[in-house]
Amino acid sequence: MPRRWTLVLHGGARPARRMRAHDCHGLLNAWWPQEDGEHAEAKRWAAHGLPRPVADGLWSWTVNWLDDDRDPPLDPADLRGRECRIGDPRLAVHAVVELPHRDYARILDVWRQDAPTVRDAWVHTRSPVLFAARDDRGRRVWLPRPDTRRLFGFVREHPVHGLGGSGALGGAVRFAPRPLVVDWLAEVEGVPARLEPGRVEHDPVRVVGVEAAGGHPVRGWEGGVRLEAADGDAAALASLLALVEYTGAGKYTAYGFGALRVDSATAPGGGRGTDTSGELFE
Repeated sequence: MPRRWTLVLHGGARPARRMRAHDCHGLLNAWWPQEDGEHAEAKRWAAHGLPRPVADGLWSWTVNWLDDDRDPPLDPADLRGRECRIGDPRLAVHAVVELPHRDYARILDVWRQDAPTVRDAWVHTRSPVLFAARDDRGRRVWLPRPDTRRLFGFVREHPVHGLGGSGALGGAVRFAPRPLVVDWLAEVEGVPARLEPGRVEHDPVRVVGVEAAGGHPVRGWEGGVRLEAADGDAAALASLLALVEYTGAGKYTAYGFGALRVDSATAPGGGRGTDTSGELFE
């Protein structure tokens, strides 16, 4: 099942060099390494953004584990008191909190009568989101703007590894129980293309430059977007939104980019096809 922890880190003097995304990636890869034959495959974990300063030398960092079949090779609870290095900064793990989570069975089986539905949601970034595509010459180009299909990822058929992909859709296909995935995918795969994105006045989308893997600069976006489900898609949207906070969106999620938060109004008991959403205050 997908799991999530928030680590509270503590450091002393301010380091000469800032934390960088690939330093954070290197630390997580040391804690949760892939097996040799799987090194080039998608990670079983995602950093939910980069460490954030809190106060008095404290940092907060949330990390996610995606695999349903195995536990992480190192339990974050065992990191308490351990010193770690993220680039120049040397930080000690002060506390580890495992956050409440829902298992894949509950996230994917969204058509029960008591399942929530989501008609509209505000999706906002916690770190830059990087969308990549190929132009007509096969070159990679960066798309510094929201795109609902890329926001939730893709499913692809690999000739050797079988079904895989990226984002919420790809993460469920790779790591959730296969009997659940088959029916779920048939219902939700077309939903992102039918979503109606809208502006969020207090959280405008803006283009940002970031240092990606390898240190080269790329363009991404930050901000918020309002998503409104089409008729009959409210239950599927609830499922996709539950996954996207675990998997992240876009490229370099293992480096901490593409972390998202979701605020939504839900309607318990809606079930499949319900087109009403509860208000936060009634």
